[in-house]
Amino acid sequence: MNNAKTGALIAEKRKALGLTQKNLAEKLHISDRTVSKWERGAGFPDVSLLEPLADALGLSVLDLIEGERQETPVTEITLRSLVAAISQHVKKTTRQKIITWVAEGFLLVMSAFILLGIADSIGLLSQKVSQECSAGIYENGALTEETTVTIDGERHRLTGDFSGRFAIAAIPETCAENVTANVRWDYQFDGHSEIFYHRFSDFDIGGPLSRADLYISKDMGMFAFRLEDGRIISTHNHLVPLMMLDYYYAVDLRNVKYLCLP
Repeated sequence: MNNAKTGALIAEKRKALGLTQKNLAEKLHISDRTVSKWERGAGFPDVSLLEPLADALGLSVLDLIEGERQETPVTEITLRSLVAAISQHVKKTTRQKIITWVAEGFLLVMSAFILLGIADSIGLLSQKVSQECSAGIYENGALTEETTVTIDGERHRLTGDFSGRFAIAAIPETCAENVTANVRWDYQFDGHSEIFYHRFSDFDIGGPLSRADLYISKDMGMFAFRLEDGRIISTHNHLVPLMMLDYYYAVDLRNVKYLCLP
């Protein structure tokens, strides 16, 4: 097969029939760029297109393969049968490859989920957190008393979220039996996080927070939030002005000592 000779034959016959590249492409349900590629000798028609292309141009399949008109019409039927058989084999092989790729991809994804499930079940994806922090209770921005916050649970290594006890000694609801606190960090805003309290039998028990937003560092050693009665519980007085704002002002807690509020 000679790409240049076949391309020249296609172009010659197409023009003789008064067809544009787009006209021929439409007959074959392909793009006109593909026809242009053939005629420039930059490619050869796919085996599945040899028969319809030959019919569209009034040529034989052998003419296209050889790149010139042949005087052996007797062999055309045999040649077309061979081309059809080859085309069917190519289609079947392609379907089998696609099915194999899909099956392998599915098995890979399922294996990944199974491995993640196993890793999670044996604790490889969890990080233990157990600490006790001192925090102040502020009213109108002034420190009025001290309290203790007990944090005991797990941080998920992939999401970073915390689940466990986040018990404030001054707030009985947080220390109640079977109450779990979930802290979720929002990575779009550095320093932004939310906390939810719940029991297994009652997902949301409400809780003492006046809003879900709170400031808490990734190591959970620095935090501040406002109660429904307006009091603020905070480990650092630098965070108190933030909680007194009417809106949530996202900050990086690593630079909390250098805050300049609007």
